[in-house]
Amino acid sequence: MNVLAELVAWGDLGKVVAVGLLGGVGLVVTWGLLLLGLERTQEIRAGARTGTVAGYGAVALLGAVGTLALLGLGLWAITQK
Repeated sequence: MNVLAELVAWGDLGKVVAVGLLGGVGLVVTWGLLLLGLERTQEIRAGARTGTVAGYGAVALLGAVGTLALLGLGLWAITQK
């Protein structure tokens, strides 16, 4: 067990796994919000759904901003040591 502990930095590995998991889930959620907002605004405009375009537009905007922010953060993290 001592050899394995010397070869693997378990604390750093745990951080990488946690950040990767949170980043992956966050990206899926924000992308889903973007798609949901866009789909619902199209349905409202077509008359297939009732509601406010502004509300679903805000959801789409939130999803777009979140997705771009996470992508930018990921690119920044890649360039750091």
